[in-house]
Amino acid sequence: MALLDRIVKPTGLSRVLLAHEFMGLPTALAVPDRTAWHSVFYAHEVSTARRIVETTPGQDATFYGAMALAASEGQFIEDVFGDQSLSHRHALVSRSFACGTIFAVGKVTERELRFMGPSFANYPIDLVYNGVPCVPFDLTLIQMSRTKLQDYAEALLGFRPDVVFTHVTRPVRSKGFWRDLQVLTGLDETFRKDGRRGVFFVLSTAVCSRTPADVVRMIEYGWPVSHKIGYPDLEGSEVDVWRAAAGFNEYTEAIRAVCINQFGWDRVSCGPDMPEAMTFEDLRRGSDVEFGLSTYEPFGIAQVEPLSFGTICVVSTVCGCVAAVEAAGGGEPNFLLADYRPDRGTVEEALATTSAEREGLEWERSRTLSGHLGQLLSSTDSDRQNLVESSQATGVGLTWDRVCEDHFLPALNRLSRS
Repeated sequence: MALLDRIVKPTGLSRVLLAHEFMGLPTALAVPDRTAWHSVFYAHEVSTARRIVETTPGQDATFYGAMALAASEGQFIEDVFGDQSLSHRHALVSRSFACGTIFAVGKVTERELRFMGPSFANYPIDLVYNGVPCVPFDLTLIQMSRTKLQDYAEALLGFRPDVVFTHVTRPVRSKGFWRDLQVLTGLDETFRKDGRRGVFFVLSTAVCSRTPADVVRMIEYGWPVSHKIGYPDLEGSEVDVWRAAAGFNEYTEAIRAVCINQFGWDRVSCGPDMPEAMTFEDLRRGSDVEFGLSTYEPFGIAQVEPLSFGTICVVSTVCGCVAAVEAAGGGEPNFLLADYRPDRGTVEEALATTSAEREGLEWERSRTLSGHLGQLLSSTDSDRQNLVESSQATGVGLTWDRVCEDHFLPALNRLSRS
């Protein structure tokens, strides 16, 4: 703080210290003069909630069911899930009420914060969503990008897909990757009957970018269609994603999954089978469906990045971007929601949810989603244009300009007047 005082000297204007996530809290909590500095905890997740979701057999089915029921009874997170004091992240976030105010990246994150303890119950928490790019659409450019993705799939797999599915994500369990495959399993049956084909590009890596020389070595054994465990190929959590995709490919006929564990979406990064002019923007523009069926997702920027191009974004109801999209006037058919939370009457019933019960519920809900998505994917070119036009209206409401105007700056103004 002494250094900040020297760098950001008093000017008569309000000085605001934004603590991004738990990493920024030590500095924010160390502010000695609350009249000289306004401190803000910008919560892009609640670390305690994430850890419980990722380590509990019932995952989101358990946590969010228990949280809703317990909160209505005046209980808090340690009343339900026990002592959390061994977690340094919990120790920091549980003290964030000592800041001048809190910004939550979504409504779910706000509810999780309220659940942390009595000190948060009536605490001033402002919703400040993440911003999402919105580029003016050009149907010709969108079709060119889609053609590039189809060309790439044909070079890799030997068939030209009618539908391109994508998931741009980190390879962590909370991203719910297996749910994508459940939905696609149902769609595979529909596609086989209709004579359609699909490709599912999964762009996800756990390590640094592979060099061009590494890519050449991997292509020798058929990467990215084929993989080997060990660097320069599969490392860490990438292995689980690949194994799930490989299992899917063994029993499906109309849809194939391709795991690309590499930073970059161009020929240098991915090899000569990729069209020469391909860029990451093509992956965003040309996708028909982007998945994001996470078990824990405070916002989910990648899940809605392609929305303004007419891509159908399929997300779970626990994602923070849901409230932002709804506030911007978005919804079906551009934005499909999947609710994987079971009905539970008591906290004890929610806590007793087993992994088998969760998996059964996931298959049931994913089957329903497959049918709905299959109907939407039968659309014509004119339907696609309507999707793009309606998506653009939503996308404008999700930009950083709109977030700053409607949420961030008004929250800062209220703080400076306090």
